[in-house]
Amino acid sequence: MSIMSLHVRHRLQQLLWAGLASSLLLFLSGIALRPAAALPLANGVALVQVGDGRATPYSVRAGDVVTLPVTLYDAADVGTVSAVIGYDPAVLSPVSCERLAGSAFDSGVCNLHYAADAIKFNALSAAGVSGEQPLFRIAFQARDAVGSSSVVTPTAVQLATPQGQNLPVATAGSRVEVVGGAVGEDGLVQVGEPGHGPYALPAEQTLTLSVTLAITGAHSLHTLDLLLDYDPTVLQPGPCRVLAPLMGACNPNFDPAQGLIRLNLVAPSALQGVVQAYELRFGAAPGASAGATSPIVPLIDSAVGSRGEPLYLLPLGANVTLGSPGGQRAGVWLGSPQEDGQFAVSAGLTTTVPVWLSQVEDLGAATLSVSLEPAVVRALGCRPRPEATADWSFCSVYGDHLRASLVSQAGLNGSLPVWEVIFTPAAAAPVGASSPLSLTVHSFGRRDGTPLPVQTHAGTITVGAGSGAGVALLRLGDGGDGGQFDLAANGVLSTPVRVEGANNFGAVTLGLHFDPQIVQPVGCTLTPAADNAMCNLKAGAGELRFNILSSSGISGDLTLASIRWQAAAGAAIGGTSALTLHPLTFADPRGSPLPVQTLEGRITLIPPAAGGEGLTLRLGDGPAYLSTGSTFTLPLTIVPSPDDPLTAGTFLLHYNPAALLVQDCRAGDGDRILGFCNPGYAGDAIRFNLLSATGINTATQAAIFVFTGAGAAAQDVGPAARDAGLRLEPLLLATAKGGTPTAAVESWPLLITGPDNDDDAIPDEIEAGAPNGGDGNDDGIPDAGQAHVTSLPNAADGTYVTLVAPPDVGIADARALAPPPLSTLPQPLEFPLGLFSFVLPDLTP
Repeated sequence: MSIMSLHVRHRLQQLLWAGLASSLLLFLSGIALRPAAALPLANGVALVQVGDGRATPYSVRAGDVVTLPVTLYDAADVGTVSAVIGYDPAVLSPVSCERLAGSAFDSGVCNLHYAADAIKFNALSAAGVSGEQPLFRIAFQARDAVGSSSVVTPTAVQLATPQGQNLPVATAGSRVEVVGGAVGEDGLVQVGEPGHGPYALPAEQTLTLSVTLAITGAHSLHTLDLLLDYDPTVLQPGPCRVLAPLMGACNPNFDPAQGLIRLNLVAPSALQGVVQAYELRFGAAPGASAGATSPIVPLIDSAVGSRGEPLYLLPLGANVTLGSPGGQRAGVWLGSPQEDGQFAVSAGLTTTVPVWLSQVEDLGAATLSVSLEPAVVRALGCRPRPEATADWSFCSVYGDHLRASLVSQAGLNGSLPVWEVIFTPAAAAPVGASSPLSLTVHSFGRRDGTPLPVQTHAGTITVGAGSGAGVALLRLGDGGDGGQFDLAANGVLSTPVRVEGANNFGAVTLGLHFDPQIVQPVGCTLTPAADNAMCNLKAGAGELRFNILSSSGISGDLTLASIRWQAAAGAAIGGTSALTLHPLTFADPRGSPLPVQTLEGRITLIPPAAGGEGLTLRLGDGPAYLSTGSTFTLPLTIVPSPDDPLTAGTFLLHYNPAALLVQDCRAGDGDRILGFCNPGYAGDAIRFNLLSATGINTATQAAIFVFTGAGAAAQDVGPAARDAGLRLEPLLLATAKGGTPTAAVESWPLLITGPDNDDDAIPDEIEAGAPNGGDGNDDGIPDAGQAHVTSLPNAADGTYVTLVAPPDVGIADARALAPPPLSTLPQPLEFPLGLFSFVLPDLTP
């Protein structure tokens, strides 16, 4: 029996039409549907109608989704329906096409991407149906084309009886128009507190204002770009920052001559409700007069929802009036008056920040608070300093701030430290993250109760690289790249996510946030050192997430995942996306949290590579498993640009010698390639050179490497021996046009594993990682003990897929295969789960 390779979606359609769906169980979630509105047609002619027959257009806001039912009316013994539904792709983008519940047809298939401006569906009934029949429900997302409209209508419809006789049919469509929203419909941007009168800015002091977002209705915010307009003759902006959990930037010096501050942010998840987004500090401009007033007005450049739709926000500003200067003022300082208020603390360590008073005269009582960003630092404690001979002094910590008070019957004078605060980084705080330490004076008076003029001097604390024992570091890249990556606009980039200094971690759930308008993840390869690992490339708008579990614990330095990226559609050259790691879980095998910190990364889009555009090196064809002593053949496939063939290349193939023994390496593809292989180049690397006189201009198997599994039984070795450690390093590439292109490398894990008791080529320990505790088809029996059931991670995103044959038909030689390169396909196709290969040896031809 030859091996059968299939794409899950294509195979499901084949099984559906053949009536053999029981041979493959795919578990899909149901969706509650509403029946279409009835619209009968006279004269005995059937009608295929898109929409509910309304006379007015469907109205939808840009970025929103509109759903149109497709219904068959006045059917008379209809056995087959085939229809093409046309639309304007400049106005609408198809999202889904689902068969409606309640239909009497036996089966139905919908091709959402039949053409650039059309959808096609077919329905089949062996007995024939009559009357009104719901067919499909099509969902479209409106593009950013406010004022435009599209007719959605059947353009080619065929009806026939079960015997194949054509039937007369009429068609009717609907119009969808894209509309805009009213200002304020989706919420507001507010400077300062709602309803607050003019803010007073005392001379020689600073004023801190917040920018608050209130997102209402059915939409959620994803990105925001705006300017703050102020009078530069009255105000001078100081530091500003984006407040967690939002990400973005604030530039108080964007245009000081015109009085403009640039703000932008990205919400790591769909943002709704009320949230403080920014905190800004202002002082009086040099030479500004007391009583002068400046408005601070938000000017919204763009506000984009989580589906890419524009949001309509109401901007609300604030007014600031300057006060008169006074005489000598006391001061409250973080650090001594001679310091700059800048502090640093490393993961696993603490730093102590004193709170000083300066130029106080007869201070009898004071109460103040220090605010901090709890996602960056924590205050472990706060205590009085002995230099302050107060009768009563107290300090308490409350999470995002601390509050301190003192009373002195004799009065305090001069400059002296009064309290000290012990800080440590928050769990998983990124290296380089900083938290303002803002001072607020609640009361400050002499012994007789009269207030003392006082001004505050805030500070900042920054998280440094960890040096504490047992603190793991999560980072993008290998350290030598500094987490900074360049992505060619026509290429694919692989970025490793590494852990360094791990100490027996057993569970990791890690979110990786990015700007979806700049880059998009297209693949995820997880470490084979774990017992179970899963990757979700679409955890949310601008977020991917992966989980790693190890019952025995993992220590040391290793790559947790490799994420493959492509430039987002329409992204401009020079655009950058921050890559921000958010550990949601980092714990030992018993579930106890472990200390961890993160280093952020960044991707910058660069122009397309000159020559060899689209060059991809594919090492292997999907995840593979190798037992001790068995042999594995690994192909290297080159997918070049047809316009500029590859003529020469030099590569290093790195591997883990504790897991693999090299048996052979040779050139592939017959006479087209001349290859030279040195399997003994290094103890952990093979060197391979190739030359092609004619040039490689199609997908070509360029080299073949043969390995044998090394080491003791897989269950007796640690993660280092289980991971084959395969990594391809191109040293030199040359094309026929003289180009020296960069190449995207695609690879999949090779894992040294234990036994396979049901002989399906998927080891028991891999099948044990399937949902339901290793019971992917949820029949109460572990898949590893059933010859007709196989569960394995797919080659696209690593999530599990379960294949089920009839109980008397075993599955053998099962494998998850990578989808073929898009350039080798006759037309664009989607492979969300990759491909699968297996043999059914018990099935009679």
